[in-house]
Amino acid sequence: MSENEIFMKKAIALAEKGRGKVSPNPLVGALVVKNSKVISKGYHKAYGDMHAEVQALKGINKNIRGADLYITLEPCMHQGKTPPCLDLIKQYKFKNIIIGSIDPNPLMSGKSVRRLRRSGYKVLTGVLKKDIDKQNEAYFYYMKNKMPFVTMKAALTLDGKIATRDGDSKWITSVASRKIAHKLRAEHDAVMVGIGTVRSDDPMLTVRGMGNSTQRQPVRVILDSNLKIPLNSQIVKSSNKYSTVVACKRSASKSKAQKLKDKGIEVLYLPVKKEKVSLTSLMKALGKRNISSVLIEGGSGINSSALDEGIANKAVFIYAPKLVGGDKISVIGGNGAKLLKQAKNLKIRSVEFLDPDVVIKADI
Repeated sequence: MSENEIFMKKAIALAEKGRGKVSPNPLVGALVVKNSKVISKGYHKAYGDMHAEVQALKGINKNIRGADLYITLEPCMHQGKTPPCLDLIKQYKFKNIIIGSIDPNPLMSGKSVRRLRRSGYKVLTGVLKKDIDKQNEAYFYYMKNKMPFVTMKAALTLDGKIATRDGDSKWITSVASRKIAHKLRAEHDAVMVGIGTVRSDDPMLTVRGMGNSTQRQPVRVILDSNLKIPLNSQIVKSSNKYSTVVACKRSASKSKAQKLKDKGIEVLYLPVKKEKVSLTSLMKALGKRNISSVLIEGGSGINSSALDEGIANKAVFIYAPKLVGGDKISVIGGNGAKLLKQAKNLKIRSVEFLDPDVVIKADI
């Protein structure tokens, strides 16, 4: 591993500290290095807070010579919640500027790199690019597609069941594994379930047990084609505290919708696909609301629809060493593939043993 890769790896680790706090912005880390030693560092801590480069340059003498600047992602050059980082960087005489990956945001997209080079800076790009792009997979996908990156999460038995024949699902996995669900919620802009899950489990869909009283809560999205959500459900009763969206068909009850709106819930009337709300249309609507990532925690029906419509990007399946048996309540509903060649092929990214469970993450 080269010296540039060693320091970029440190910057990537630093950027990771902002996960779950910076969206819809990307995760970014920055280091100032002189004589092969880190003399200052920074990362984007929260949306609206100062960017990684600003953090790293804070307190650094502008007359410094012989130092290198490492940034995981191309610096911004536009005015947003904070001033352009590019203008600040150009106040320093860096020997080299090493940038991991180009920002896919059309406002940047290599423009900052070109400006730095025109200003006389020696700029190297592409150092650990694959790692940085993977770290910011949701941001990159959102910028390119204007729809959120979708993760499908499920807790299931070894024989693929998410509940018993009578619908009992609490709890399939261990306490340690269930903490993963809250961590995933914290890392996503929104968490989505179907009306079936709301009626059977009456969930809150909030982040809990993370030890942070100021924890950002995801937007709760309920897929409810015919507006069957009970007004006494925990989702509705807590909607004045937690941002909530209910997606329904255009033919759904207007009077029920008004009751939900009166409680602070946003109701989205959307086109249908196979008699249900179109998930593609829903993702486009969420994208327009700056939601760049969605965690699906629903049942077999919503999982099947997500795969059928091609909106799912990633799967996180947590397997418990249990066997339920039977032919009901599988993790993926619908008719399924008729032939093996029609099966959905995934690319496994990691396998983690979390005694006694196993967590498998895969790209869809």
